[in-house]
Amino acid sequence: MSAVADVAASIVAAGAPLLFIDTCSLLDIVRGQRDAFTRDQATAAVAIIDLIEAGKLSLVLPEQITNEMADNFQGVQKDGTKSIQALNDRVRQMHEIMTAFGGTGPAIVLPAPADYENLADAIVARYLAKSSIADTTKSATHKAAQRVITATAPAASGKQSYKDCLVLESCLEALSAARSLGFRAGAYFLSSNIAEYGDAAKKTLHPQLVTDFAAHGLDFAKSFLELRYTPAIAAL
Repeated sequence: MSAVADVAASIVAAGAPLLFIDTCSLLDIVRGQRDAFTRDQATAAVAIIDLIEAGKLSLVLPEQITNEMADNFQGVQKDGTKSIQALNDRVRQMHEIMTAFGGTGPAIVLPAPADYENLADAIVARYLAKSSIADTTKSATHKAAQRVITATAPAASGKQSYKDCLVLESCLEALSAARSLGFRAGAYFLSSNIAEYGDAAKKTLHPQLVTDFAAHGLDFAKSFLELRYTPAIAAL
């Protein structure tokens, strides 16, 4: 982990468009059970880490995200493995029924759950290896608490979402520090957690966050695929 000032200096030195990716989106890679995470999404996730590793994009993760990954990664990973196993079991069951009815059924090569787990883990590991980790500051902690108190997105009445607020405030703080040092490239916040950061009906950025994002020159993407084909990133 690094002080925000050091992270900001590294952002400026890189000079590349900046990405912030939240926990939910990183865990989508290993989840293995979200219908929305298609082959196109997986291809986009690989393309983005390729660009990061090539130095064409920078990635910053708040300390809070690394804490959440440590707490949740293994459980989500195992759920993804179980979902593949359940799919395999169902396909086998239907094949056996067809055989009992006198059919032969197609020759099916079922995905090995362990293979999926290893492949997905490797992609997440590449993201973590190329990220700069920004320390949690007292300022970010205070501002996150204020969002909860005032029920301001990503918090809401009856839904505190303090951790999401802390992630957002940490990202805004790092970006603000970089902007103050002359960083002028694009910046993007990726979260598939539309319930917290977005307008669920329109699937766009939550109206309460529009001003904050605009003030920092920060764009919002709700999926790896959407991020990949943001014009400035698609051109890389």
